[in-house]
Amino acid sequence: MTSRSSIFFTMIAAVCLSCFVSTNGFAQVSKGDFWEIKSVKKNHRNYLVFELSGKTLKTYNLNKLTGKDNIETLNILGTKKVNNIYFVLFTYEYPSVNNNGQGYCGAGNEGFMALIHINKKLQLIRFEKHQAYSCINNIDTVKFIYDVKHPEYGIKLPNR
Repeated sequence: MTSRSSIFFTMIAAVCLSCFVSTNGFAQVSKGDFWEIKSVKKNHRNYLVFELSGKTLKTYNLNKLTGKDNIETLNILGTKKVNNIYFVLFTYEYPSVNNNGQGYCGAGNEGFMALIHINKKLQLIRFEKHQAYSCINNIDTVKFIYDVKHPEYGIKLPNR
């Protein structure tokens, strides 16, 4: 992870102080009301997996959802259930270009913060993403505002 992405993820984690996130083997797990949501990487694909008592209820392919096949880093920052809607806040990043670290932005990354809304039947209602930094688009780290007490408000950009 580059120093820019480390700073970004540290900053976002500080904003999300009331989130409970731990790691479990190769999966990152966040626990809610008797359910778990895991970030799992398998066969070069990234998934969000909803489980109840160890049984998989729903799996979302984040590569398809984001439109990016080469996601390298995925971190769940927080999950919450409000009025039978599940909210999952996470960050992800992928290489700016696929050229083995050579050329303009060869070693750079594109970073995003995202929030998904899922109904009680575990159907996707909404997916929103915001670019946090970019080598290609020359974007330095963007600070986001996210209220863990009201995730239904989404991700806010300062002064907007």
